[in-house]
Parts: sequence; C-alpha cells; structure tokens
Amino acid sequence: MIATLAFLLAFFNGANDSGKGVATLACSGESRPRGALRWAVLTTLAGALAAVWGGAALAATFSGKGLVPDAVAGTPSFLLAAGAGAVVTVALATALRLPVSTSHALLGGLLGSALGGGVAVDGGALATKFLLPLAFSPL
Repeated sequence: MIATLAFLLAFFNGANDSGKGVATLACSGESRPRGALRWAVLTTLAGALAAVWGGAALAATFSGKGLVPDAVAGTPSFLLAAGAGAVVTVALATALRLPVSTSHALLGGLLGSALGGGVAVDGGALATKFLLPLAFSPL
C-alpha cells in the first residue's frame, strides 16, 4: 500500500509540474510542442534516475524519524496516514489547477499524521530538518 501511495504521489506531482515546463518551452517559442514534450520526458526520466542514486537521504528525512518518536515513525499506520495526506493534497491541488509543493504536502502529511494520532512532534527537528530548508531553498 505504501508503494502505491508513493506511485500516486509521483504521478500527481508529475501531472502538476510537467505541464508548466512544457507550456513554457512551447509558448515561448523555444521549442515546438512535440519537442517540449520530449524534454519533459527526458528530464523526468533524469530526475527519476537521480532520485534512485541520491534519494536515500531525502527518503530518510521524510520518513518522520527524528520528527516523531522512532517507535511511531516506522509504523505502517503512520506512514500510510502521512502518505495519504500528501497524495490527497497534491491530487486536489492538481485537479483544481493550483500550485503545490510536494515537499510541503509531505511535511503536512507527517505533521497531520502525528498530531492526529496524538504523537509529540520534536520542534527542533521540525525547524532544522524541514522549516529552515524549505524557507531557504528558493534562495
């Protein structure tokens, strides 16, 4: 079930993000629509391969370990609730044609799963592992 949620999150993330790049390339005149689609496929594939190579640290961060007690972070119910929250957020935003950040959706899923389950959240880890990097990543 967790793998299905991961697939759905990747699908909706791609549905939300890929169109922006294709539209920019095609509408700016830099590429014809078919060429822009090829670029989208190529860069999405490159991103997937990069995630396989370097995604372990990112996956560990978004597992919830350190944010919530380890006994909770690894449980299927916690991971399913967090993943479902992220998938629904990204899918709904995509359907409504709203901009969305998958990182923010994942963090919201983790926090919602923890707080909904009455689990304490480590504020220091929240600030240093999530909030500060999210705040400064656009810079």
